[in-house]
Amino acid sequence: MTSDNISLIARSNPLNLAKIAVARILGRDATVTSDGIKLVIGTHRGEGAVCALQGRQYEEIERFLAVAKRLPRGLFFDLGANIGTYAVRVAAENPHLRVVAIEALPWNRARIRCSSGLNRCLVDVPDFGISDTVGSATIPLQSAGRASVRAPAPEGSITIDTTTLDALAESYAPGKLRLLKIDLDGMCMQALTGGLETISRCETIIYFENDCGVAQYLRTLGYKVGSMESGTLSETDIGWALWAVPPSMIGSIS
Repeated sequence: MTSDNISLIARSNPLNLAKIAVARILGRDATVTSDGIKLVIGTHRGEGAVCALQGRQYEEIERFLAVAKRLPRGLFFDLGANIGTYAVRVAAENPHLRVVAIEALPWNRARIRCSSGLNRCLVDVPDFGISDTVGSATIPLQSAGRASVRAPAPEGSITIDTTTLDALAESYAPGKLRLLKIDLDGMCMQALTGGLETISRCETIIYFENDCGVAQYLRTLGYKVGSMESGTLSETDIGWALWAVPPSMIGSIS
């Protein structure tokens, strides 16, 4: 199997698929293994089984990990960590990065903590979500495993405590934020607005969900924005997710 269409499920072994099937019948979480990393995932449709094994191309995560390995010691904030597919693997393979996973849903936070324990790595999982203000927010539930302001037919909602990116970065000072991932189902701009002081320093590589206006906003702050599909940064606004890189850090991604 080759090229851009290889997904995690294609790379998964039959034992993983059997575990998911049995766990679905029993209404339980499953523990699966991908590239030697153990992940505790929800198994109802729309939960972690889809997010971890079906919804992302394998090469995308590999590109992300390649960037993480090149960075100097510092912090990685995963905003919208879901079950920790990125956070846990970065922590397991890059002990020079302190990983902080921010996830709105308490049951997904518990899964990240379990997965980090299974892999004997450290992932900080605070009990709050991210927004443009410190306080609280009510978010629609698209499914049991996903909170999203884009939910077309919400299945209820959840109210969570929130903090801002700036407040989070300050709490981990003097560590430098080297890598930032933002996958917040339509709330990327709110996260960036609450992190203006941090991102204006232009010392952080940002991997973000391509919400309307975000790419141009980051360019006005001095970042180069584009895709990494070719292995190097190619400036574009096209793609479901893009990279924003300070000019001084271009050498860290290729």
